[in-house]
Amino acid sequence: MKKIWFFSLLPLILMSLASPGSAEFYRYQDQYGNMIYTDDLSKVPVDQRSKAAMYEESNSNKSTPDIKEGQATENSPEHQVNEIEDLKIEGQRLTKVKEKLDQEYNELASQNAKLKAEQKEAVTPDQIKTVNKKVVSFNTQFQAYQEKSAAYEADVKAYNDRLSKAEEKPQEGSAGN
Repeated sequence: MKKIWFFSLLPLILMSLASPGSAEFYRYQDQYGNMIYTDDLSKVPVDQRSKAAMYEESNSNKSTPDIKEGQATENSPEHQVNEIEDLKIEGQRLTKVKEKLDQEYNELASQNAKLKAEQKEAVTPDQIKTVNKKVVSFNTQFQAYQEKSAAYEADVKAYNDRLSKAEEKPQEGSAGN
């Protein structure tokens, strides 16, 4: 009986001895320009997975991660090209978001004008109650629009910060030339 128990645990023991205690990690830059590290590729945004730098970190006393060959480092020309491409894509995304927000604003302005006209025409208690329900619904929609607009403004600020940093990098490299 002891032999069966021992042999059933043997694969686990061998696997624990065989693994060097290392894990794969991924590094990517989030929408605010922060460097994010994760051990789960599914946590890396889909559009950045192909560019996420993968490295292995072991339990040894290494102070810096080993970036695999072919991966762009932060100061490499490949990273700068990737950063420029990312900025172009982000700029296009922000333009589309702005267009949708403008369209939503115009629809809300039109809806607001109709509500004001309805408020002036409402005289009976039922009409007033109906208009008030529409106003409450409109206010909820407008609040959601304001939240989207605030998120857009935050994204634009983060984009502009990233753009400023990207514009500074080439100047730093050319200062010594």
